[in-house]
Amino acid sequence: MRLRAILLAFLGLMAINGYGQKTAPSLSGGIIRFIAKSGQEKEIQVGKACGDLWVSPDETVIAFISIEKGSPPKPPYDLDNPFIEESAIYVAKRSEDFRPVRVALEPVIIDGRRSLVFRQPSLSPDLKILYFSVPYTMTSWKLMSASLQNGHVKSISDADDYCVIWGGTDSGDLLAVARTNEYDPTLRGYYPGYPYFLMTNSGAKTRLENKEDLPFDQFVDQWSRHRGGACSLSDFGKH
Repeated sequence: MRLRAILLAFLGLMAINGYGQKTAPSLSGGIIRFIAKSGQEKEIQVGKACGDLWVSPDETVIAFISIEKGSPPKPPYDLDNPFIEESAIYVAKRSEDFRPVRVALEPVIIDGRRSLVFRQPSLSPDLKILYFSVPYTMTSWKLMSASLQNGHVKSISDADDYCVIWGGTDSGDLLAVARTNEYDPTLRGYYPGYPYFLMTNSGAKTRLENKEDLPFDQFVDQWSRHRGGACSLSDFGKH
């Protein structure tokens, strides 16, 4: 009887996520797959190819884009990152079996130019703020935020990449990398640099030291964990 009870408990733990391992949603070839409550693998259907998948640190909510207008690149380019002319953002919660809900966003105006290209979505820990990036030059990206309560959209700062911190002493703040022009006295000139910042929703920045010269993905993981939180990047890389 004791052995049977242990076996049943073990099977119960296995059933929590279907396979007894991490079952976070994944993106491949423009399709997002997840493990449903039934334990079966399913696909999220929005009628378009998907991209830029973001999974919250606790894996309870995801955000992603649908490619509304654009053309996929030809091999050997990454098929998960096609050329995009227009996109939409969706949010889906595990509690709702990842039913996708489209976020209503107006076109973004940057430097007098209208854009419907929304990239790299993610959410604040309280699920009230949507963050996303908008490319506005060949090399520049603008970090934006949108209130999911009133729909107000605002520009935060230029950022080449970013993530939202969940938990810990800096929960709700952002880690970002942004291109700057650094003066080098030995060269007597300026050169492009990519320092890392702790950033608030208002755009206030604190420059962070990267003594180990870590890539951004490794830096945000190490830095946020050291301060009791976690920081998930979207499934997209600009570098």
